[in-house]
Amino acid sequence: MEKKHSLKPIKGRRLKSGDWIVVAKESDALIVNEELAKSLIHNNSLDCYDIETVHLLQENGFYIDENDKIESFPDEKNNIRWNIKRMTLFILGGLSILISLVLSLFKGIPSGSVLINSRIPLPANLIYLIAFSLITTLIHELMHIIFSRSYFFRTGGLRLNFVQAKATVSMTHIWVWSFLSRLAALSAGLAFDSFLLATLLILDYFVIDWKVSAAISILWLRIIWQFRFHKNCDGYFIVSALFDNPILGIDSNESSKEIKISRVLKIIGYAVNLLIIVYWVIPFLWILFSSIFL
Repeated sequence: MEKKHSLKPIKGRRLKSGDWIVVAKESDALIVNEELAKSLIHNNSLDCYDIETVHLLQENGFYIDENDKIESFPDEKNNIRWNIKRMTLFILGGLSILISLVLSLFKGIPSGSVLINSRIPLPANLIYLIAFSLITTLIHELMHIIFSRSYFFRTGGLRLNFVQAKATVSMTHIWVWSFLSRLAALSAGLAFDSFLLATLLILDYFVIDWKVSAAISILWLRIIWQFRFHKNCDGYFIVSALFDNPILGIDSNESSKEIKISRVLKIIGYAVNLLIIVYWVIPFLWILFSSIFL
């Protein structure tokens, strides 16, 4: 017998554009008109929707089988404890970025050439780089998990792509939250990276150690990596939150202002890609080649 389907609990809110965004637990976000949004929020039966809408809901993860447990996604928390957490995140993140920029003006930003140290065995060198990158990446994603409250999801909403060496966290549900809560969830990873970078930059003034310089280079690379605005990186989502448009640069019905902004962001994103290749990738590959063959 074919399983019957119904809709997961759905939440939504009005965007600045006047359209509505609707989401369900671990679903994609949908931009719909107000009438459909309110109907979806208050009615979990599929019988009242046309076949096109039903297929759209199915493709974007709004279905639930009749034997599955119906679960809602994490609610936004606006109590004193969470407000203090978010304010602390913003203050530490902002101060860390300021400290990192000021200190880097004096000492410069280590390029990819510092990632290989000829005085230690290459395998040990690479193990350190991989371990530091992996551990800090997981903490970066853990910060997203905490502030998006996605720890209610399976595996905390963490998705690992070993082919692309990428980790992401499911945070679609935060688009129905208030602005500051959304911003905290989206910027939590960058705030951690900036805090750790500022700490290591201060340490670098007192301790001369290759491992510190390599760690600083990796963190700068990760932070700059997030500003590839033509990709689904933290920087793109933060800008999307600022404009209250989760599909910024994707929607063909955007205003002329948003279209211009999207073009500028894409240019910046490609420039960041070029910077990464020239300043980190090529120097790293050259020093690695030199360590092996020269």
